[in-house]
Amino acid sequence: MDKAQQLNQADPRQVYVCENDESILVVKRDKLFPNDPPSGLKPIDFAQYEKLILEHAEFRSRAQVEVDASYKQIIPYLIFKFDNKYFLMQRDGSGSEARLRNKYSLGIGGHIVEEDLKGRSIFEWALREFNEEVAYHGELKIKPIGLINDESNFVGKVHTGFLFLLEGNSSNIKVRKEFRSGHLATIEEISAYYSEMESWSKMAIDFLRIN
Repeated sequence: MDKAQQLNQADPRQVYVCENDESILVVKRDKLFPNDPPSGLKPIDFAQYEKLILEHAEFRSRAQVEVDASYKQIIPYLIFKFDNKYFLMQRDGSGSEARLRNKYSLGIGGHIVEEDLKGRSIFEWALREFNEEVAYHGELKIKPIGLINDESNFVGKVHTGFLFLLEGNSSNIKVRKEFRSGHLATIEEISAYYSEMESWSKMAIDFLRIN
């Protein structure tokens, strides 16, 4: 079995359910990571990665790339903070990503479509995703944190996240779309949900505990 075949060994019990397919931003794995892919949450030069993504951007069917680990889907992943509390959400049980259903998440974000890239920076892509996923009324300060990559499961093999911290001046935030619920909580309170959180959120909370 060659490397490409090994990468595409998805767990048949955890298959992506394609209801409304769309073309999303992807970059060839070997273009995004010419060397061995990083593991975990790493600080990066965001400008360098933005340039690389724009240079090698492709838009392909989500149904195709969800099961093709030769591509990496580019995901802005945003954490909202207000008054030393973070917005913790639970995904809906009927979301399009079956492998993440009912999981708890700190990350607000999603896939990028072609119209999102026109004249915009990676920070603007991130804020658009934030406004699509939650309803928030207030001001925001955005801070880049780093790149998240997790090769330990198939969801991680086909996605790479760019993590941002959004600091708000209001607690007026509510979930939309694929999230069932959301509430502001301290790090200590969030820790009680750790075992039920998606892997990227576990990496994010590990970072927040020491920073």
